Amino acid sequence: MSTNIYELVDQLGKGKKEDTFAFIFQHGKKRLLKKDEVIIVEGSLANAVFILLTGEAQVYRKDHLNNIVVIANLADGHIFGEMGIFLDRKRTASVKALVDSVVMEFTNADFIKALLNIPDLMYRLFKSFAQNLANMNELLNKMHELNVIKTLSSHFLKINMESEDKNNKIMVSIPTLSKELNLSSEQLYSALQFLKKINLLESFTVVAGSTFSFYIQNEKLFEILKSNQFDYE
Repeated sequence: MSTNIYELVDQLGKGKKEDTFAFIFQHGKKRLLKKDEVIIVEGSLANAVFILLTGEAQVYRKDHLNNIVVIANLADGHIFGEMGIFLDRKRTASVKALVDSVVMEFTNADFIKALLNIPDLMYRLFKSFAQNLANMNELLNKMHELNVIKTLSSHFLKINMESEDKNNKIMVSIPTLSKELNLSSEQLYSALQFLKKINLLESFTVVAGSTFSFYIQNEKLFEILKSNQFDYE
């Protein structure tokens, strides 16, 4: 998902490689990171771009249930934080060092300033960034759909825990669920279909209109929520 500066510079030819790196890096500031040090915090201002010179890093974010969702692992040469160049908004994910690492940090303006003097590299970088943005949007949409599924699943477990019916039978109305969970009918129908598909809802029956009854697999559903391992496609 991320762009690798080393691979892109290699495409410019050997003669330009050292001069290009020297020119780009004179606009940045080298930083040493300790293992587990967080360099980008989700929700912070997107005002800098980073190149991982050596080491390993991880891009992650928290869903609304506070689960850690890993988006990507980064290695030498990967650029991260670049979405701030395109989008004037807060960070959508955090990044931390997995091992002791070295990064080069640029302000958004300094990064653009460096690239303006290398048109061929700038074209390749921006083309890669645009693709990364499309991939990120697709991933975020998928994560949002998973969050809806988790919210609905947690709600069903709560209903069962509070119910006196020991058979785990649940009856729900889509309009009522929509108000209680602040989710659209379309989101709820999609989530229900997924839970049926992976056999977490049994004896699914349409009672009337948008009211349904079914049994849930309590232990299986709880374990999946606990492990955060929904096999969603």
